[in-house]
Amino acid sequence: MVESVEPATMVVARDALTRVPPKRSEALEAWQRRCSARGLGVYAADRFNFVAPKTDDPTMTWTALSMVEAFGSGAQHALA
Repeated sequence: MVESVEPATMVVARDALTRVPPKRSEALEAWQRRCSARGLGVYAADRFNFVAPKTDDPTMTWTALSMVEAFGSGAQHALA
């Protein structure tokens, strides 16, 4: 279990959304903290192997910035 994961990498169980509904315009980091406070765990299969581009430009969304590049199989990391 970890404190939080990068929001762009989140996969969420429906039960978590029902038990701790996200507030409108709430940052996902804040929602993760509320989930943890309610006893729901935050799990990271591999918290080191992702890239999430950031910008200060408010007109850009993460979808406009996203690009995935893979170099070989990730199995050795996922199974570590």
